[in-house]
Formats: sequence, structure tokens, C-alpha cells
Amino acid sequence: FFFFKQKTAYEILSGLVGSEMCIRDRYDAVAGTHLGNILGTSRSLEEINLKCNSLATKGIESLMNSLKTNISLKKLNLRKNDIPIEGAKILAAYLKGSSAFLEELDLSANPLQEEGAVEIASSLKTNKALKSLNLGDNALADDCATAIGDMLSTNRALEQLILESNATVSYTHLTLPTIRLVQV
Repeated sequence: FFFFKQKTAYEILSGLVGSEMCIRDRYDAVAGTHLGNILGTSRSLEEINLKCNSLATKGIESLMNSLKTNISLKKLNLRKNDIPIEGAKILAAYLKGSSAFLEELDLSANPLQEEGAVEIASSLKTNKALKSLNLGDNALADDCATAIGDMLSTNRALEQLILESNATVSYTHLTLPTIRLVQV
């Protein structure tokens, strides 16, 4: 089942046009491969909402490989996609690369675990594009807070960091010179 918001493409074709796309309900790794192929050639799609699907590691791998050649996508919602540590490492490698153009990334409610979140935080030390990151509801702890604090000491692009529903994170580890921390 594909759900497209108004002002978006109505079919997934190699000639995809439109600025937003929302796909929900059991979009899996196989479909992720097909979307990845399309994204590699799209020059107009700016936002994708893939929340509440099952991309897991394989789907994330296809998606991130396609984004290496896509310069139009600015917002990516991967909330609740069963992204494990391995998928977080793939995301981190993309975010660390010079071809990363994403400005907003939602990774909330995924099983990233401590190790995955640390990888993502470390990758953002050199990222100059990402302005908003949601790591809420990932059961993160103090090791992650330390990695985020280290990242914030060098990253000047990130404006919003959402860490809600990570009750075990001690926010005293974070120094926030130019960032707005959202804690609920």
C-alpha cells in the first residue's frame, strides 16, 4: 500500500516528479531497492516519509547508495523502520561522506542501540548539511551522550537535536554552543 501526499508523484516511475512522497505500511527491503534505483536519478524529490515500515539493513543500504548521487532530497523520515546497528553504520557512512545533502533526518523509534547512535553522532563531526536530527525513543544511554557532545564541539550545521524518550541519557554530558536541544 503506497500513500502519496498532495503535490506528490502518483506513481513510482523512473521519471518521478514532485517534491514530496509518503510511503507507509510494510514498505520492505525489496521495495527499498526499487525506490533506491529511482532516487539515484530523481532531481526534484525533496522529501520522503518512510515512517512505520520495515526497511531494516538491506533497505537502508539501497536507499543510502542511491542518495550518493541524489542532490535534491532534503528531508528523510525513517521513524520506526526496524533499523538495527548495521543499518545505523550504513547511515553513518552516508552522513560522513561529502555527497550528503540531507537537512532533516528522523531516526526515532528504531533499534539503533547505543553503538548505532554513537556511529551516527561520530559521522556528523564533519557533516555540513544536516540541520535537524531526531534520535528520540532509541533507548540511548550516557556513552551516546558523550559521542553527541564530542560531535557538537565540531559540527556547526546542526540546529535541532531531538533526544526525547531516551530516559537513560544524562544531558549533563552535552555542551550546546549553537544547538537547540529538545527534551520532552
